[in-house]
Amino acid sequence: MISIVIPTLQKRVDILKNLIESLNCDSSVGEIIVINNAIKPLEFEYEKLRVITPDENMYVNPAWNKGIEEARYETVGLLNDDIVLCDNFCSSLIKALPDNYGVVGYCKENIEPIEDNFKKPDKGDIKLQEVNFIDFGFGIAMFFDKTNYSKIPDNLKIMYGDCYIFEEYKKRKFKNYKITGQKIIHIGSLTTSNKIFNPVINEDKKIYKKITIPWYKYFFSIQEYADCKKMRLLGFNIRLFSKKGK
Repeated sequence: MISIVIPTLQKRVDILKNLIESLNCDSSVGEIIVINNAIKPLEFEYEKLRVITPDENMYVNPAWNKGIEEARYETVGLLNDDIVLCDNFCSSLIKALPDNYGVVGYCKENIEPIEDNFKKPDKGDIKLQEVNFIDFGFGIAMFFDKTNYSKIPDNLKIMYGDCYIFEEYKKRKFKNYKITGQKIIHIGSLTTSNKIFNPVINEDKKIYKKITIPWYKYFFSIQEYADCKKMRLLGFNIRLFSKKGK
């Protein structure tokens, strides 16, 4: 069984309701935990739905931490509130999960971005492909075993939570995977596109940089990314060459 965690600001209640209804009908989903950062009540109820409403917007990364802490099942899925899944998505995914995996997420090739007028994607054959680097869109739907989860630092509020989770599993020698063979619909950045969050996002960038780049690496370091290697020399970044991400 899977515990699903969904932070929301209720920007599009119709999309959120559609997602929860789909998950509620999936036999592999044991519970759906919504962290209601909008504070205002949800206008619907479902059998598996459990709503946690904080005193104020706690932002997405702390909401993920809270949801995982509350989850009753070992397998946890962190989902955006602006996605559309095929029917019985979690039941198909859980059959494909390998032993001793790290985190499983999406890749941009299987994300269909649309503006509106959504419909459920056709059901595909879920396959998992090992990846060494996080891809754009990975964090819109992530799955992992909560016993191996490293809590996202409290001072990271909106950005880089997916990157932190990915890199923590990678550091501990777990294999991370991307989902292929099954499309997912993404309505797209309903929350973070709001300029009111820019100060928080800018602070997140500074904090994540401090977390991932120790002071001594400012003098010299080489880091691999999905599309390139970058050399840092005396504070300057130099792209060494482009490469195709695995």
